[in-house]
Amino acid sequence: VVGPIVAFVLVWRCCTLPTAWVFQAFATVSGLGVLSTVFPHKLAGMHAMFAPWATVYELVLALYPATFLQLMVLMPTPPWSQGERPRSPWFRLILIGYLIPVLGWLLRRFGVATPLLWPGPAYTAIVMVVGIGILVARYWGLPRGPRARIEQRVIVVLTSITLIVSNLVFGATAFDDWLSAFVVGPWQRLAFGLLVTAWLATPLLFAYLIA
Repeated sequence: VVGPIVAFVLVWRCCTLPTAWVFQAFATVSGLGVLSTVFPHKLAGMHAMFAPWATVYELVLALYPATFLQLMVLMPTPPWSQGERPRSPWFRLILIGYLIPVLGWLLRRFGVATPLLWPGPAYTAIVMVVGIGILVARYWGLPRGPRARIEQRVIVVLTSITLIVSNLVFGATAFDDWLSAFVVGPWQRLAFGLLVTAWLATPLLFAYLIA
């Protein structure tokens, strides 16, 4: 809920920033993905009129890693000058990030098994690591990286660590059982509360970096 709201306010206030719109797309896809965690199984006996919407929803969820990768590359401004985008390796990387899930989705429509193309947990984890690595590298010295202040660089590092840890924790198999066994004492509850707070604050930190 927090991400889409923060992204909407950022787009409303800074509608001329292309990265703000990418952040809006990522936050929206991420918010829609919450439904898939609450209802992880497909409906049986789905009505014919609802089936196309479920198919589109499946494609939208598949674009989650691509939108994240695009956001990491564009933070806080695109790494290419005007007119250089088609020749930029960063732009081609973004295109590949979108083509892989779309191709996997199309093949699945025809009944072709595509474990390497369909964005499962392993694919998403790889894209997350690559995207976070790009973000940190751009803020800490890559050519054409943003001229960031030291506090912005520290925010990038802390946000990256939070994203990695939160995805390892919240995306873990049998998370409820693990959480019940882990959060048993006051220090464990404090650590988990700090992690959740930092995780919820990441949209605000992204908005700060973009704006």
